[in-house]
Amino acid sequence: MKCTKKFVVVPPHVGLIIFGMIGRNIHSYMDHYNDGWATYIRMTCLVVILCRGGLELSFRGKGLTAVLLTLGPQICEAITVALVSKGVYDMPIYVCFALGFVIGAASPAILVPLC
Repeated sequence: MKCTKKFVVVPPHVGLIIFGMIGRNIHSYMDHYNDGWATYIRMTCLVVILCRGGLELSFRGKGLTAVLLTLGPQICEAITVALVSKGVYDMPIYVCFALGFVIGAASPAILVPLC
């Protein structure tokens, strides 16, 4: 009989997620849980995950494509937010564009953890 360890590979993160779900549901263990540490650990894990993902990128031979795929959506989102905020809030246009670029820069940080 062959060993199935060669064929079935479970990523280590799956084990961590399962252990976290089990540990979170043990009430006597969670009574002494500090929410401040939880926030710090979550943010540190997010930084590590995003850094590891960013270090694996390779842009060789993809210069113009990479620039267009990063700047295109950012500029479109900034223009859309600027025009909507100009119509809704009647702010000066330079403040509307500042708002658009701030929201455009912050939205990936909000959406990436949700995915």
